[in-house]
Amino acid sequence: MTPTKRLVLSTVGASLLYNHPVGDGSDHRARLNRLANNPTLSPAEAAAIAPSVAQAETTLAGDDLRAIRRASAELNGIYAFYDNQIGRGAQDVHVLVATDTALGRQCATLVADHLHRHGIATILYVVAQLTTASTADFDVGSKHLIHWCAQNIPDYRTQGYRVVFNLVAAFKALQGYLNTIGMFYADEILYLFEGPAASPVLIPRLPLKIDLAALTPFAVPLALMAEAYAELPLADLADLSPALYNTHGDHALISPWGELTWKQIRDDLLGNDLLPFPRLRYEPGFVRDVRGLARPERVQLQATLAQVAAILSEDDGNPARLKQHGGLQYDNYRGKQLQGTPIGHFRFGQGPRVSCIAEAGGLTLRHCGAHDYVNTNP
Repeated sequence: MTPTKRLVLSTVGASLLYNHPVGDGSDHRARLNRLANNPTLSPAEAAAIAPSVAQAETTLAGDDLRAIRRASAELNGIYAFYDNQIGRGAQDVHVLVATDTALGRQCATLVADHLHRHGIATILYVVAQLTTASTADFDVGSKHLIHWCAQNIPDYRTQGYRVVFNLVAAFKALQGYLNTIGMFYADEILYLFEGPAASPVLIPRLPLKIDLAALTPFAVPLALMAEAYAELPLADLADLSPALYNTHGDHALISPWGELTWKQIRDDLLGNDLLPFPRLRYEPGFVRDVRGLARPERVQLQATLAQVAAILSEDDGNPARLKQHGGLQYDNYRGKQLQGTPIGHFRFGQGPRVSCIAEAGGLTLRHCGAHDYVNTNP
């Protein structure tokens, strides 16, 4: 029987530096606490932790497995997973999830170097804005992490990888979030029992399912918030669960839990009937063209329509800013008009196009499909 390949995603904290104190231990810990959320370090701050970094490098370069496991919570979990035989992970891929901080990047680099020396394929992923400096930063960073999981993990699973979340290390807020994210993306979540043996606890994924019917009435606001990061009036959300959005005055933004939920239902809500996005009108020819699209193209189209609708709503129907959006490539056809009104077009995906007319405070969409089909039949 062919051994199972694993994708092991490990959260990374700063245990390596905390466990290699220099001078007075309490002063060392206090210094690291002060620097924990700093995106960069000054030369003086870098010099202050340099001895800890050097000691950590020495420990991880040595042969004392007990010392290595005591020094690094991340490696403690990984070695426990392989029953101290790290060579068993030769066909696995490890992803080290680091905070967007100087200490996070430093510790993740040390762990990655150790794994590389043992022949383990390792990806170091520093999640943009993932810090506990503020709730806003943590929310944005969490959304980046959820997006990474949605974009990458299904591909690994298609290639036959079993997905393990190693949540032994990192700060508690990230562990809590990834525990929930893992219920959707991991096959198992790894923790350790306390004590000298530090034996692994593998928690299987629960068979969770999103209530699609309950969220279908909110398809448009969810798409606007998740695909275009639009800020919507709270009044537009009616009875939508507050867990799915964060309030900002009398407006709302998608929350990390909303982002996670959206990733599970996105294809269902965008891959079927046309959604009634604000500032957009659909001509019969456009509706017929949409019906002829394959499901993945329909998802891409409606994700793009959400972005277009959000821009138009923010600018009171003025399409000028659509031209500044590099992904849309919005422009008017040369010499093509309808009753004196220029016919425009924009892109969805890499090739397909949508033809449209700017009128009445929005866009009237005429046709969609392959580049040549739309250009010859706008």
